Amino acid sequence: MAAVPRLCLAALACVLLCSHVGAQELNLTEDQAIMRFMERSPDVRALRHRVAEQAQQNQARTLLANPMLWYTQESAAGVRDDFLQFRQPILLTGRRGLFERANREATAYVEATVDYEIHQLQAAIRSTFTSLLRAQHREQALDESLQEIGETVRVLTAREREGEGSRFDRLRGERELEELRATLAGETIARALARSELAGRIGIAGSAESLVATSTSDPDPTLPPVAQLVDRALASRADLRAESSRLASVDAEHEAGRRLRFPQPSVTGGLKRTRVGGIADTGYTLGVELTLPLSNRGQTEVARAKATSGRVRADQEALRLRIAREVRTAYQVATLSRQRAQNYVAGTGVSGEALALIARLAYEEGEQGILELIDAHRVTLSTRLRGIDLLADARLAQVELGRVVGHEVPR
Repeated sequence: MAAVPRLCLAALACVLLCSHVGAQELNLTEDQAIMRFMERSPDVRALRHRVAEQAQQNQARTLLANPMLWYTQESAAGVRDDFLQFRQPILLTGRRGLFERANREATAYVEATVDYEIHQLQAAIRSTFTSLLRAQHREQALDESLQEIGETVRVLTAREREGEGSRFDRLRGERELEELRATLAGETIARALARSELAGRIGIAGSAESLVATSTSDPDPTLPPVAQLVDRALASRADLRAESSRLASVDAEHEAGRRLRFPQPSVTGGLKRTRVGGIADTGYTLGVELTLPLSNRGQTEVARAKATSGRVRADQEALRLRIAREVRTAYQVATLSRQRAQNYVAGTGVSGEALALIARLAYEEGEQGILELIDAHRVTLSTRLRGIDLLADARLAQVELGRVVGHEVPR
């Protein structure tokens, strides 16, 4: 009979071991999350396919024209003629080369647009990562505070039982304990939401419950000069590069339209067989055709390309102004956010802990009541949570600065 309990204990141990292995944490830094996104995200694959799709979209315009082959037969007054002929257009105006250049620039435009969209997605991942990191730190602070208040309530309960403490102190401590539990539950929900969103974005939704964001470092209060960042943004922003490629493609289309003013030649040739009575003979035909640009001289293509070129140039200039404005605004926000976080943490770190210690000692010596002790605890917790939020805001401001610059700004 003793073997059955041992067997049950062994099975229970196996279950606990398996659950422990399955619940192992998946720790990821921000850079590792970005790497997983680039490797696993279907959004990235779909965007990359857009480049290949564009590269093949207009290839028909750059191919050589197909030759035409036809057969005709003529018969009159006992004479029968058979013709087997072909026609091959010859491109001498350079339109094919211009179309090739336009296609290359159009593909470069899509590629730059894809790079820009991927960078936007990366910025969104960095923001979500920071939100998860914020929720984790807030949850940890609340959990530690909950343990402290829980220990205080246990002491108050023991004192009341021994007749050395008041029921009011215990009830007030228990009420504070419930408030902390409710706040902690809210942070747990926030962490679960951020964790699920991050896991879904980087393609590990199946193990979202074990995902833990690992902090690398706090933001450095110094940044490169704003003028340097503006120049860097104007040189590296993929959307601005896309507009340059688009303009080059339109210019090539414009020149290709102008080439329609020139005649388009075609070479014709073939075999001719003539029968007169019982006599037959074979010869050849050879000719040159010209398509005369009388009604269609490319004026429509030229006008459309010219209008498009003007619009793209205006869009490009507007984008350059917007980029400079965005960088300067994001720079100011990032600088102020970093300074605010550093100053707050440096100014409240020691005083907050000292306040809680002084309040506890004063309560134990009977100099203050439970309300003063809980108030000191609340102030300490609020200071810690405020510091966490300010550091997270500084990280988010840096993410925004990296987004508008076009690449991450070193910390």
